[in-house]
Amino acid sequence: MGIDSMKISLTILPDKSTKTVEVVKGTLIIDLLRSLKLSPDSLIVLKNNQPIPIDEELHTAESLSILKVASGG
Repeated sequence: MGIDSMKISLTILPDKSTKTVEVVKGTLIIDLLRSLKLSPDSLIVLKNNQPIPIDEELHTAESLSILKVASGG
């Protein structure tokens, strides 16, 4: 891990898969989602079970949950 990088723990819900990703300092949540090929329009990012905006900057050793949402009739 480089001096300008940090590890982020992710839990993808509802399937409860987990992964750790390495990002550079200053990375926004939207950038992380794009790098994971996830559409921000179809999910909610949670920190401490609270929704957070996708333009928020990530911080070292952060633990996030990504909730995939479905819509339709």
